[in-house]
Amino acid sequence: MNTQFGFNENNESFFQKRRAFTLIELLIVIAIIGILAGAVLVSTSSARVKAVDSSATQSVRSAAPAFYSCLISGAAISTADGANPTEGTSICGGSEKWPTLAGSWSIINIWYNANKGFYWIRAWNGIPMGTPGAKFFNCDYADGSYGIDGAIGNESFKCTKTDGASVVSSF
Repeated sequence: MNTQFGFNENNESFFQKRRAFTLIELLIVIAIIGILAGAVLVSTSSARVKAVDSSATQSVRSAAPAFYSCLISGAAISTADGANPTEGTSICGGSEKWPTLAGSWSIINIWYNANKGFYWIRAWNGIPMGTPGAKFFNCDYADGSYGIDGAIGNESFKCTKTDGASVVSSF
């Protein structure tokens, strides 16, 4: 048995004999892959929530000018003041329809004053207020409402996102 310099009796080196990974090495690699996959899933989950929120916001923002146009033109609004509109129905008899919002978001109520051209559209993500993750946003046009001032005919709209207790952001 010639073990000098790492050779065995067949004159093979220790490294030539080893041809496979050990069980421990394989388990370590699997654990590392699992940790990395978990980190990716967590980051994509928060990105998915942000994407759904953004999509819902943009849907309401796209309906806001049509709603405002109906108000200032004197057209009859299809949804009663203070009620929630039905998704996919006409806003005021024209081709514009109330949007279908992404995820669990829905438009929970609208308020308007046809004589003055003021309006307020509120959307909610379906999570009960006071619960972590609960959000709603308002898109409005009214004197003094969320800092929006202007005359009838001003087509700049502001939406404000909130968690139910405080304003989170304006966009």
